[in-house]
Amino acid sequence: MKGYWKDEKATSETIIDGWLHTGDIATIAEDGFITITGRKRN
Repeated sequence: MKGYWKDEKATSETIIDGWLHTGDIATIAEDGFITITGRKRN
């Protein structure tokens, strides 16, 4: 994703150093399975 259409503030808060920060919270099991458990923000 390059950014939000005409919303530089939202883009700069979401894309940091080339990484997309979705706000999802997850756990990783020993077998590598990832489970989304919640949201940091809505």
